[in-house]
Amino acid sequence: MPPAIETQYYSAQVDPATGALVSLKTKPSGREMLGGPANVLVAEKRMGQGDPGDFMDPRPKRPRLASSSEFKPEITVMEGPIAVTVDVRSGFLGGTRARRLMRFYKGHPRIDFETELNDIPNLTVVVAEFPLAAPPAEIRRGLPFGFTHGAWARPNPELHGWVKGINPVVRWIDYELPGGGGVAILDRGLTGREINDKTPVIYLYNATDEYYGYPNAWLSGKGYHKLEYALVAHEAGWAAASIPRLAWEYNCPVTAVEGCAVTAPRSFLRTSENVIAEVVRRDGPDIEVRLVECLGRAATAEVTLDLPHERAAMTDLVGQNARPLKGGPAYSFPVRPQQIVTLRFRTAAPVAGVQPLTEWDNLVPMGKRAALHDHRKDRKGHPPRGK
Repeated sequence: MPPAIETQYYSAQVDPATGALVSLKTKPSGREMLGGPANVLVAEKRMGQGDPGDFMDPRPKRPRLASSSEFKPEITVMEGPIAVTVDVRSGFLGGTRARRLMRFYKGHPRIDFETELNDIPNLTVVVAEFPLAAPPAEIRRGLPFGFTHGAWARPNPELHGWVKGINPVVRWIDYELPGGGGVAILDRGLTGREINDKTPVIYLYNATDEYYGYPNAWLSGKGYHKLEYALVAHEAGWAAASIPRLAWEYNCPVTAVEGCAVTAPRSFLRTSENVIAEVVRRDGPDIEVRLVECLGRAATAEVTLDLPHERAAMTDLVGQNARPLKGGPAYSFPVRPQQIVTLRFRTAAPVAGVQPLTEWDNLVPMGKRAALHDHRKDRKGHPPRGK
């Protein structure tokens, strides 16, 4: 294990005795962003009223069962032209095995984590801890088509975002440290976050073998589980670090395909840094592009579409009330903070319309189709609970 992993953006240290990330200093300042061992896996006992699949008490009320730091690891380090990869394998709760893969890119600020768990006991919660150097001043977390913004270390009535307890997150959360800069935790489908004092956690698994009395393999901890998340430490503000954009990039990984010809890179759609294109699709004669203002600021957005089209317009969400845009293929227009924008680009040749789904039969297994059409007008509400 090298004493430090040096990249263009930071210097990192991994503890050979535990496999935890114990130091992360950003460049060029050398500022330490962590306040303790990070990417430590912690297993806790699920506590709380209601069904375990829907309800859970926050961390202070959950007994700690085990930590990855309690088990001696086997560590392998591999260095390639793109990244240094640290592979940590160790025991975990109940005699199971855990694997923590950490990938430190030489030319990118993101650190990727791939964690593998096996046979998590019923009613067990597993989180990964990321203690910060100080309690964050403000917290921003991604939501569908936007984000919420709240204060943490000191109350601020001007910031209305909720930050206490267990919070749902879409793709990213950013912890702004006192004095500027901060740490963002990105994820691929791991929506739970919680912070206590200066220690955020990302929820990796909530194992429950049953859901409202019925066996549920989707929620069970049995078998093999791979969880993916990432960390970005930034000296500048979250907007300058492009955290929302980095989160989208993390959720759109490069796909390697064999047997294809090599062609010159080409961009079909380009935008200014303050908007993110979340949808591009064909709809009849149009190319529809849906964007969102991602920095929370009123400004001018720019979009360039390098595909054949005749004209462009801004519409409502269903393509109505068109307002023509001047220019082409580059267009600019004002946007409000977190505004959702729909653009329509008219093409010369339409595509066939989408056929609506009018019946469920083809989506239901043959053995269940009779129940599909067994309409019981006297039965309403949630299905009966199991035992």
